[in-house]
Amino acid sequence: MDLNKFLKFLELAGKLKTTIRFSTVDESLKLLRDTSASHSWRLSLLVILMTDELKLNINKQRALEIAIVHDIAESITGDIDATLIHRGLLTKKQKQKKKLWQ
Repeated sequence: MDLNKFLKFLELAGKLKTTIRFSTVDESLKLLRDTSASHSWRLSLLVILMTDELKLNINKQRALEIAIVHDIAESITGDIDATLIHRGLLTKKQKQKKKLWQ
């Protein structure tokens, strides 16, 4: 294992703590908006609670792994509003290349 690459990845993932998720919430309420890290944490908690509650026949560890990393790219791109793609204002290819905070 390359320790430097590992630490850089952890640093990159840490940016999710300050990556604000897209929201139509008024800017004056920005403090109430969600971060990508808190969203992923809640999704992971949902996986833990609901797989047993609903007696889902899934691999819980795999589901948790997906929940934790599913938005990792947002540490680079920011959270891009999916409706921009749906409305044709941004292509998937542009989304993959875009760094919206710049």
